[in-house]
Amino acid sequence: MLKCPVCREKVQKVWVFCPRCSARLDSSLDNKYHLESIRYLWERQEGGKFLYSNFEAVKNAGIMPYKKVESIRSVLGDFAHIYFHGLYELSLLYVVPAFAAEFYKIGKFIGYYSAYEAIETLRLEKLVNALSKTALFWEIFQNSKVQAAQKRGWRAVGAAVIDLTEIDKEKRMLKYVMDYSVESIFHNTSKPTCFLACGILCGNVESLFGDFCDGIETKCRSTGDLQCEIEAYLHEREEKPKIIPLTRDEADTLLNELIGYVINKRILDRKELGDSVHIISPQCQNYLLLSISPGHAVLSRYAGRVCGERIARESELQGLENALEYLEDLFLHLKAGILQCEKRQDRLIIRMRESVYASGVNNIHMNLCIFLAGIMEGILNEVTDKKWDVNEIKCIASGFSECEFWCKTI
Repeated sequence: MLKCPVCREKVQKVWVFCPRCSARLDSSLDNKYHLESIRYLWERQEGGKFLYSNFEAVKNAGIMPYKKVESIRSVLGDFAHIYFHGLYELSLLYVVPAFAAEFYKIGKFIGYYSAYEAIETLRLEKLVNALSKTALFWEIFQNSKVQAAQKRGWRAVGAAVIDLTEIDKEKRMLKYVMDYSVESIFHNTSKPTCFLACGILCGNVESLFGDFCDGIETKCRSTGDLQCEIEAYLHEREEKPKIIPLTRDEADTLLNELIGYVINKRILDRKELGDSVHIISPQCQNYLLLSISPGHAVLSRYAGRVCGERIARESELQGLENALEYLEDLFLHLKAGILQCEKRQDRLIIRMRESVYASGVNNIHMNLCIFLAGIMEGILNEVTDKKWDVNEIKCIASGFSECEFWCKTI
């Protein structure tokens, strides 16, 4: 029996696309669904320049912990709910477990640029440059001002509470402990889950160190440890990180757990941090993956649809009117956007202000809200017993004042 390598739908050998998730089917359906991977160094330089120039959130994330900046989103603010972050990551890890390595590399990118901006904002460039060129290099990490800036930055964006606990000069290793990480709010896995956070820490170190750094999460709250622990190793050339991804079944279990939290609006016990994380994370994750290849857009939409269908099913939604009201409330709760739904004879039109993905983005001629369209599609599919096609026709990132989705039955 042939199955789609992405969603496991039964397919015929002569088909080009899967009828369920739209993935392109190659001649060897037993192989993994191959996608281009993020080239970290290229993205850090060329992609980084593009994001830094066109995404206001990328600039602000390194500045706002130390200096007041104007909010990008006037109503929702510049933070998304931690649950939205989890839905995106876990649904993509469910579809393709290998995305763990991509999230790690995106984390390094975020960490590199936020640390760079923080150093400049706090006017620590001279200190860091002087120490990095001498035998006193390790004093960068021992310096109280640098440590305080790093801790403050992580807290301010809602990422985690971190502390540098050990410097091993012989092993060229830095050990950090981390509390309340965005990715460690679950408790049903035997593997560490902080792929993005581990990458962010290593990106921070690279920005200070000047060469390369890769990390290993040796303890994680998701596995029952009291704190997360990351060992960051310095090296002179780019190396392949040791990432142990979740299995599809493990991601499935965590995603179901999270959907229960979302439906019940469970309040998290994240002392000092609250329930939100700065939009630099979702914006960088979303854009960097979508920009690589059309395959990532297909997977992003399908992952959103998986979330939408499960949310509608578990919340026992019934009827189109209830579904539209629920969508508006859900997007507000997740701080994903402000929706306004309009019913027409031949379609639904959903307009969205303050998109988590597109707010503060210049006109880059891209529609960025594909994952959100997938959530809408999944909910509509489940509550109406019809198949819907939801497409983003207008996007803030394409120069419009708001995003607009056209929803039609097919």
